[in-house]
Amino acid sequence: ALPAPRPASDWRVRIGVSAAGLHQLRHEDLAGLGLDLAGVDPRLLQLYRQAQPAAMWVEGEEDGSFDPGDRLIFYAPPWFARDTVEDAFWLVLGAEPGTRVTLLPAGQAEHLLPAYADTVRREEQLLYYPDLPLQGAVDHWYWASVRPGRSAAAMRTVNFQLYPVTWGPINATLQLRVLGKDQGQAMVRVRINGFQAGAFGIADKQGVEFRAAFPHFLLRSGANQAEIEVERVGEVSNTIVLDWIEIEYVRQFQATDGRLRFDVDWPGAWRLHLLGFETLPYVWDVSDPAQPRMATGLQQLDPQEENPVTAFVSASATTPTYEAASEQGLRHPSRLTWAPAPTPDLRSPDMQADYIIISPAAFLPAANRLAAYRAGQGLTTLVAPLDQIYESFAGGVAGPQALHDFSLFALANWRSPAPAYVLLLGDAHYDPKQYITAEPVHLPAFLRSADPWIGEVAEENYFAALAGDDPAPDILLGRLPVQSLAQAEMLVDKLIAYEQVAPDAAWLDRVLLATDDPDNAGNFHALADEMARLAGRALTVEKFYLAGNYATAAGLRAGLLASWNQGAFLVNYIGHGHPSAWAGEQILRVSDVAGLQNQGRPAVVLAMSSLNGIYYWPGGPSLLEALLLLPEGRGAVGYVASTGFGISGGNALVNEGFLDAVVNDGEVMLGKAVLRGKMHLYTQGYSYTEFLTRLYTLIGDPATRLPAPAWPQTFYLPLVAR
Repeated sequence: ALPAPRPASDWRVRIGVSAAGLHQLRHEDLAGLGLDLAGVDPRLLQLYRQAQPAAMWVEGEEDGSFDPGDRLIFYAPPWFARDTVEDAFWLVLGAEPGTRVTLLPAGQAEHLLPAYADTVRREEQLLYYPDLPLQGAVDHWYWASVRPGRSAAAMRTVNFQLYPVTWGPINATLQLRVLGKDQGQAMVRVRINGFQAGAFGIADKQGVEFRAAFPHFLLRSGANQAEIEVERVGEVSNTIVLDWIEIEYVRQFQATDGRLRFDVDWPGAWRLHLLGFETLPYVWDVSDPAQPRMATGLQQLDPQEENPVTAFVSASATTPTYEAASEQGLRHPSRLTWAPAPTPDLRSPDMQADYIIISPAAFLPAANRLAAYRAGQGLTTLVAPLDQIYESFAGGVAGPQALHDFSLFALANWRSPAPAYVLLLGDAHYDPKQYITAEPVHLPAFLRSADPWIGEVAEENYFAALAGDDPAPDILLGRLPVQSLAQAEMLVDKLIAYEQVAPDAAWLDRVLLATDDPDNAGNFHALADEMARLAGRALTVEKFYLAGNYATAAGLRAGLLASWNQGAFLVNYIGHGHPSAWAGEQILRVSDVAGLQNQGRPAVVLAMSSLNGIYYWPGGPSLLEALLLLPEGRGAVGYVASTGFGISGGNALVNEGFLDAVVNDGEVMLGKAVLRGKMHLYTQGYSYTEFLTRLYTLIGDPATRLPAPAWPQTFYLPLVAR
């Protein structure tokens, strides 16, 4: 995406917009930012939507002075983004006049158009199913689930409001989308205000968009009701998930809250009577959102009446779309910020950095302190504020794509040497629009349907695999999933203290190797024995095998925690996993973490399992977050795991590559050791190579120096063509 505008004057205001429609920006709104507007010529004000010029109407600009009472009016089109509800507009002071809305001349028409066809859509995002469907760049949020019983149907009622319904065609139209969540068949019946509008069957995880006509006269102005009844067919019940429902009907030109969006369904010249506007509204033709046109010649008929009529003529060779708003209906920006173009310019080819920290504004003090520490180690560092990345690579719109594009741009266009390390400072989760949680996203995750079983997962590797379509990382990436500045400062303290540990400290010789009990997913004992053989060449290995040298989960847990309290260089787990525990028997749980007493001796954790790299579920810390965010130098200093499922054979290759780098080659950079593990997996051609390479990630700082002797080493990164 293109960058937000950078005017030569450096005079720039960011306008956040969270709703479609006509908006106003008043003199007092800008003055409230502390701006001196006395010398501003409003004719030179320019509006941009993201990176593209946008038209506006400036009332009072004729005298060349921006005075109290002057204002800007502009149109924000309907818009959807995965990670934010806020679109970005920019108001800048340029050297030339900005784009202005053109005027539609008043027209003449003989016939009155009494109504128009409208569509009401009801949709709520209350359920998140990452595996529904398993593949595709789709929205995984749904409204409701309906599961019939063995002998009784199940019902879901949807209430919806219709604005003044008028006499129309014989039929109105219902459309809805549902999906099967499980295996099994079901019959779905839909009723509108008690009348059965249609029925259809659905099988297994099929998705169905159902459309049916029903008598228009069944609809009424105000409250209406749709009933969705699901009946089981056969021996297996299937849960049916409702995505959305739409009603197409004919209505009057009646405003609500001073606003009306409508289509003229027939080309040509038509007289229109708009109801519900107490004062003469603005009416804009927004058929082309980038070039809206403002209607003129509007008249208010019977202005003394309680419900006056606004009359105007629509003359068009097409079927235009209009947006109308009275003084009451003009919207206000959701956020207004004085935003001079920041420095340095992240798109400048003169930039260079070895080590980049991407941080939201709230965590910048901790980011700057860590960057200064890394600079003292000889790295050229840069702290890139998250909002600046959004401005420079997404026109000011929040979302993970801007982070990927920034790193790609830096890799391909900055001066050599290219960046080697990128650290993401901030937590994320799968609900960035806060449908069901109030927790903020501090730095977004890239969510994609990349897991064959879970479906949508956080793919951190997307921020690192930049050149080409393969999953091989081109930079060393890590994330510190902090939710506050206090957590960020604590983790910086932990990282710095860890790197000051004397290499001959006794606990650095220890590896704790824990496993699940073997089953048809893998012989975890045998896999662990192989890792013990590798690690044992240079380190002391202690084994904690469930159904091996420990008969019970409780006994293993107690032994593991007691040994961990003494400090360990590596804690390596192999087996089944969950975001909050190791193994179905829970040999290590989130609730166990607070009791760890390994002060000043945090471990690097390798969790070779499924789901244990999931940090992006809201509602409480995962196991990795609990270990990483444990204060006083306790718990973990880095965590390597999959953000989705793992496969025992592929997990073992990551594990083997990491240990080989550290033990045999003396690798002392954590990010490089993780890369060795991922590349060992990727180059083996294992059947699940690609998706596991994408999902294994480091939760930690990739520039962390392991407190071990700097043994001779060779390090390779994929070649990047410039």
